[in-house]
Amino acid sequence: MTADLEARLVALEADLAETKHQLARAQAVTEIQNVMARYMLYHSAGRQKECLDLFAMRTEDVGLEIAMWGQYWGPMGIYQNYVKGIARHEGDRVGWFCEHPVSNPLIEVAGDGKTAKCIWSTFGPETAKMQSKDEWTPNWMYGKFACDFILENGHWKIWHFQVLPDIMCPTCEPFTRQRPHDDFQPEDMPEPHAPTTFCEEYDVNKARKFWPQPPESYEIYEGSKKICMVKPQPEDHIVYGMVYNNFTFEEYLADLEARDPWKK
Repeated sequence: MTADLEARLVALEADLAETKHQLARAQAVTEIQNVMARYMLYHSAGRQKECLDLFAMRTEDVGLEIAMWGQYWGPMGIYQNYVKGIARHEGDRVGWFCEHPVSNPLIEVAGDGKTAKCIWSTFGPETAKMQSKDEWTPNWMYGKFACDFILENGHWKIWHFQVLPDIMCPTCEPFTRQRPHDDFQPEDMPEPHAPTTFCEEYDVNKARKFWPQPPESYEIYEGSKKICMVKPQPEDHIVYGMVYNNFTFEEYLADLEARDPWKK
């Protein structure tokens, strides 16, 4: 074999490996969307064991943060939340209704193909009550799911999962009348491991916050910008308003060129 032919074979093998890698990253998007769709169906049906199967239950720092309930960490924390908490709170599920369809998927798979950062919007009806003696209240829930996924044992699994409600109001009332649900803590949920990092529902008297924010492209998870289960920082500019949007057209073009130089 000539040196030239050997070099061409090496280059072809490298191209094939890169093609397989990029194909796996593309396939990951569909697999991740299916995981979240399955989660919604199992969660709505009260199938807690199947919900657990979708989490990275062999990964030590798997985590969950639901609205104002707080954070649960580790495989045991996930189990405690779903089996000792949610399942017990739902009881025999008589009168229970919970549908949170997901939409607008934004999935950014890491360059190394080992993790992914994702955001979904969700809107649906649910019945709710804080205490077992209370009557059922029909509610609308609109919000976002911010997630990290990880490739565990050859399967895409939920690694970190944060539920961020924007609207939680009775179906018969305008959402502009909703009150904050800071005190909404079901009586039978286990004690969280840490407080909520961020949960701010819509308030007609406040400007909305831009959080969570769309994930940026990244190569590896370590050192990348986190999108869930972390407190927003000042440099995230989460407050809506003209302060952030006060720039000229010329300033915008200069900034665009700095971020993405034109390829002539």
